[in-house]
Amino acid sequence: MVYLRIELKVSRIQNQLSQKQLAKLVGVSQQTIAKWELGVTTPSHFKHLRKLESVLEKPANHLFPDLFLEFDKVQ
Repeated sequence: MVYLRIELKVSRIQNQLSQKQLAKLVGVSQQTIAKWELGVTTPSHFKHLRKLESVLEKPANHLFPDLFLEFDKVQ
């Protein structure tokens, strides 16, 4: 299922960051940020989630709510 990562994009824009700037801060490519925002992929490494939380000052479950909803269903 593909979800739009509206919260990720909104948080990035609120922090006045381009996809390229955020990518550099997180340690991924600009294309990766674009894919996360479009819901094509999700962060595959925990360290990327933690870095996003730190840079955007929002918890990962706010940036990727559907990802955590799926996780909660498994538990």
